[in-house]
Amino acid sequence: MAKNNTDRLDRLERAWVLYDVGNSAFTMVACSLIPIWFKDLARLGGAEAYEHATSNFAYVTAIVTVIVAIIGPACGAITDNKGFKKPIFTTALAIGLAGCI
Repeated sequence: MAKNNTDRLDRLERAWVLYDVGNSAFTMVACSLIPIWFKDLARLGGAEAYEHATSNFAYVTAIVTVIVAIIGPACGAITDNKGFKKPIFTTALAIGLAGCI
């Protein structure tokens, strides 16, 4: 338990710092390492697939971002108003798992 206000601030500040470190690590992996791994994986598809791997990754990422931007607010509104949080979360989890597999 915090002895005074400064102990509480130190804990809150530490929590925010750790959150920021985790968020930065995710961004670094998603923006720098995954495209490199994807291009190396495309090497198995031949020379033409390897040449276009980076641009194909960028196109797919842009398309998925637009889709999420369009359906995200609608799914959030439905979830909040209808009380379907668990079924929509489970469905989104299943779609994400299938996409990753």
